[in-house]
Amino acid sequence: MGVIGLGAMGAGMAGRVAQAGLLSRAYDIDPARTAPFGEAAANSAAEVFEAGTVVLLSLPGAAQVESVLTAMPAHGGRNGTAAITVVDTTTRSPQQARDLARLVTAAGHHYLDAPVSGGALAAEQGTLRVMIGGDDTALAGARQALEAISGGNHVHVGPVGAGSACKLMNNILYAANLVTVGEAIYVAQAHGVAPTAFLDALNGASGRSVASELVYPRFVLSGGYDSRFAIGLIRRDVELAISSLPAGCRAPVLELLRTVWAQSAAFIADGDDTTHIFEALPAIADAHGPEAHR
Repeated sequence: MGVIGLGAMGAGMAGRVAQAGLLSRAYDIDPARTAPFGEAAANSAAEVFEAGTVVLLSLPGAAQVESVLTAMPAHGGRNGTAAITVVDTTTRSPQQARDLARLVTAAGHHYLDAPVSGGALAAEQGTLRVMIGGDDTALAGARQALEAISGGNHVHVGPVGAGSACKLMNNILYAANLVTVGEAIYVAQAHGVAPTAFLDALNGASGRSVASELVYPRFVLSGGYDSRFAIGLIRRDVELAISSLPAGCRAPVLELLRTVWAQSAAFIADGDDTTHIFEALPAIADAHGPEAHR
């Protein structure tokens, strides 16, 4: 089993695959990320495809996946060449997932649309939530990989494209929660309620979320702002979610959210942590007019 893409997420997943005794090769375009994998370190994507029948991808986007797939051998399952199951954990649109699946299947291989949620820590711990789109053949070929990175925390939601749809909707809801919890903290403060007291009340009530229970207490109110999720990625995900809405599907509230996250670019650089959105909310509110944030 091989892994291509060893950033914060990919390195964690590769580590879990290695701990399960399944890692054959690992590769990243940055040699410094590949080196820690020792004997399993590959010099190219082609080496990874040659060494295993399951290859897990963790790349920045669909364009990078398409580029890597050019290293995949043709005629899988024929002339003595084993068919490969590509487990693509990359975030992309449902249509992009379907397009990538066609490239893989045309070469005689299998493709699983398998984006993940949980962040770098869950990747390191092997507890990622995997949202799977694909057929039963691809799923059967990938079971060991899925167990290694999720500990069984995976769900098959439909054909290729369905996994990506669920991932984008999950991330846009997370983006919404980060903004709404942050605004609620500011409003509670204006009423004289301390942020910690407000979150204590909220997290025993129906409005709680991962943002209120984990992200704000651990990464925002602590002053750390280090959730290891770059804000440029969540802006990308929000844009992907809206731009890939099916024809005739309207989502006016999500469109408003898209505006808020787009405006955050004026105050927070792409490489900064997503949790800095809290600091930017008053300035974003001012951009909406004096009545937006009293």
